[in-house]
Amino acid sequence: MAERDAAAGGYRVVTKAHLPGQSILDVLRPPVGWKTDRALLSSYSADPAVIAAALLALAARDDDGGSGTRAGLARALLELRGRVAFILQRGRIAAPRRGGLVLGMLDRFVREVPWNEGREDDEQGRSWHPKLAMLRYVPETGGNARWRLWLGSRNLTRDTSWDVGLTVEGQAEGAGQLLPGFPELVERLASAAGESQEWARHLPEAAALRWEVPRGLRLERVALHLPGDEGRSYPQEPAGLSELFAVSPFLDGTTVNHFGGWGDGRSRKILLSTHDEFARLAGQQAQPLARFADLLALPAATFEPEQSNAEETVEENMEGRGLHAKFVWAEHAVGATLWLGSANLTRRGWTRNAEVVAEVAVERRGSARAAVSLIEGIRAFRDQCVTIRLADLPAAAEPDEVMERLEAARRTIAAHLDARQHVQADGGTLVVSPRPPHPGDSDIRLSVARLTGAAVTWAVDATSARLPPVRGGSGWEASTERSLLPADPARPNVFALFHPSPLLTGLDPLQARRPGELAIRQSMMAQLSAVLSRHGISVVARGPRARPLPPWQTLAALETRTGHWQASRAAWQQVVGELRAERGDVTAGQRLEQTLDRWGEAGTETDVSVLDEEEVRAVAQLALEAPGVVLARAVARHWSEERTTSLPLVASLSWRGLRTYLDNPWFASTLGGSRGEHYPDAIRIAVRQGNLEAVLDEHFWYLAQTGVGTWPERLAAFASALRLRTGNTTLHEAPGQSFRLRCHAAAALTETRQAARTAGSDETEQQIRPEEVRHAFNTPFWPHVLATTSIGQEGLDFHPWCRAVAHWDLPPGPVALEQREGRVSRHAGLAVRRAIGAQLGKGRRWGSDSPWVTLARLAETEWADQMGLSPWWIAPGASIQRLLLSLPGSELEERMLGLSKERALYRVALGMPDQGDLVSLILDRQAAPSAGLGELCIDLAAFADPASAA
Repeated sequence: MAERDAAAGGYRVVTKAHLPGQSILDVLRPPVGWKTDRALLSSYSADPAVIAAALLALAARDDDGGSGTRAGLARALLELRGRVAFILQRGRIAAPRRGGLVLGMLDRFVREVPWNEGREDDEQGRSWHPKLAMLRYVPETGGNARWRLWLGSRNLTRDTSWDVGLTVEGQAEGAGQLLPGFPELVERLASAAGESQEWARHLPEAAALRWEVPRGLRLERVALHLPGDEGRSYPQEPAGLSELFAVSPFLDGTTVNHFGGWGDGRSRKILLSTHDEFARLAGQQAQPLARFADLLALPAATFEPEQSNAEETVEENMEGRGLHAKFVWAEHAVGATLWLGSANLTRRGWTRNAEVVAEVAVERRGSARAAVSLIEGIRAFRDQCVTIRLADLPAAAEPDEVMERLEAARRTIAAHLDARQHVQADGGTLVVSPRPPHPGDSDIRLSVARLTGAAVTWAVDATSARLPPVRGGSGWEASTERSLLPADPARPNVFALFHPSPLLTGLDPLQARRPGELAIRQSMMAQLSAVLSRHGISVVARGPRARPLPPWQTLAALETRTGHWQASRAAWQQVVGELRAERGDVTAGQRLEQTLDRWGEAGTETDVSVLDEEEVRAVAQLALEAPGVVLARAVARHWSEERTTSLPLVASLSWRGLRTYLDNPWFASTLGGSRGEHYPDAIRIAVRQGNLEAVLDEHFWYLAQTGVGTWPERLAAFASALRLRTGNTTLHEAPGQSFRLRCHAAAALTETRQAARTAGSDETEQQIRPEEVRHAFNTPFWPHVLATTSIGQEGLDFHPWCRAVAHWDLPPGPVALEQREGRVSRHAGLAVRRAIGAQLGKGRRWGSDSPWVTLARLAETEWADQMGLSPWWIAPGASIQRLLLSLPGSELEERMLGLSKERALYRVALGMPDQGDLVSLILDRQAAPSAGLGELCIDLAAFADPASAA
């Protein structure tokens, strides 16, 4: 049982010990160490601010007061999209008192039930009225899910009336009770939200849940009643009724008469409602109130004088008057039964509306704390009410004609306005309805507006209205992600960048006969022209079109003509499924699917029987500069797998890995691209000038040499590393003085916070672990600098893409120095590969193999030794770079020189000296002539040197 928060003021707090309150936000918030996996929340009406507060709580991003920051809300929207839905009666969302673009995105989470409510006396009228929350949490570290169910009488509004609710939790391997009716409730609620498929896989788990119900109580059943349910009616009267306490803010004579007929002359029957409801029923000829011995109302001190919610119906327009709880309490021979939920004591509530009701059995005998507390709470609530004498009630108020006309108009509009929005070229929005939504009352003006925009009048007989453009942009992408590389059907050139087209992947820049960029371009052009010729496509100096086709459109048509698009579309459809399933990213999945549709339509509708040379040259250039194509080509050189297997994985890595990595304002600024249409062109130039294909070829060769994991596992790990964002680091200047710094190139090998861009200039953060940072550092991408304490000094490898160590302070001894610098001096490390590439790769002609496959073969042929150290542990010219962070003239430099000499002796002791260090050390000490040094050395190598033996 919840009472109004005392901090809000307005009335006295009564019997708090017996009436414990619980915020609905506390119910929604996941336990510490858990996160929301999926959630469905149902309400008759809602306030956008309350929906926003609920999302903050579900993402555990709210503060103690139930509020949060704009950045926190934006992050919650990103984390929960596709995972959370609010199901409401159409037309029952209140206009926000204030808001912005973030509030304007809440419609992504709202599912409206388009039922015609009709009038109260309309037998066909029905409302979506259940108030409940079905929550599924999962541990942040992995493990079995935990469910939470809340149901009651509270809407998702700002109203602070008395409400009642029930919260239970369960797990599949728990020790509690099964809950009859819960699996069907899950199915029905998911169906109402249009998410049956998403929740279907959780139904077996829902049926096996064991619910934690306090001793002394038992949940007999829980049900989501829908219109038309067979046999639906009032609860069955318990035998031996001694006391009935019925509570509802809204009544009708038939229902009151039914419950009043329970029991016999010895049964005490009590009805709690409002003065207005009693006055209305007192005038009915059947006298339904006469069956109740006591009529109660809340004391006047608890009424809400200024709570008028425009979103409530005639049935619920008194929520702010103090009472909104709905339950029936029956004490009988074997204990007590509590029916609670969303149904008012009306025939509509128990037979026509969608309602949720739970039945709780309560022990009457015994001392179970939960049972005693519940019984005492019910009685305390009853005892603080005042008795109503029918003789003292004023006459029922006459209905307000104007309000009745407005309410009738609202119901008509909600039933008829099945609106669809069409964004126009200038940014305006055309709102279209299949039939004129205007109620037809000439005295009523209908206006339509964005959630946070100015209203526009909707003409009486019109089926559409146009909203003006929004300054600064609008929509999910503009407000939340600010994506520079969006999945946008209007920007197919972005998709072309990251599409690993099989047609273009088959073009090989290594087939150029001469070195140089011009020769490579000519070779790619010749290869593409040969492919087109085999498919009957002519390439002419001047094509049939006045203006050349854009490269993306030419490519789309060529893929369709050559038969490549069908396999590509199937691969991309798997990426759409990943966005929807793994991240719950329904919006991004839909936008990508729309882009695929646009690409496919262009491919079908565009005639490419004859192409201009410029059109073909532009596509050949795309084959050299598109990140998705060079990625696919690099993978194909090392993983010879069927295209049907590799293409979906490469498409996912390109879209969810490379695109995510490059979708960064800092990169746009660095590469010279703007936040608009020019950034894709800047990426293409960077791919070509930075030779991304060679970098990826080297990285995939290295992964193949490690022998760790399968190729699908390697590509998935690579994609995860690319999705790691820049981090925020806390710098400490003095005790108690610190500040945060955004790091674009560096990361710390500690448990840290990762920054993510959200609405405006705000950021949100999430935790990243050292292992994730290490994997990302061991790629040729961000982070480029790794800061670590002694935890990174031993046992961890950082050599794949690093050959420099910067010492902030000196290691304590030669062993520690060896361990530190040994992190970047390992098998096939960057230092060794750079030496191999510089000495064996210059001026060489490459075949169709990976250049690194060829280089590795040459190095092993020309540089191998019998000890097995060369060429992959040591190589001519290979050395790591050592940096000592010290001031000029500091003693640190002299101490580092001493440590290096001590390390040389340490290596001699191990029998594997670095020759340069050893000779320098001995010459400095002038221990003996250099000619006799060989006789003094002990050879501990695993293999004898034949030359020395001779």
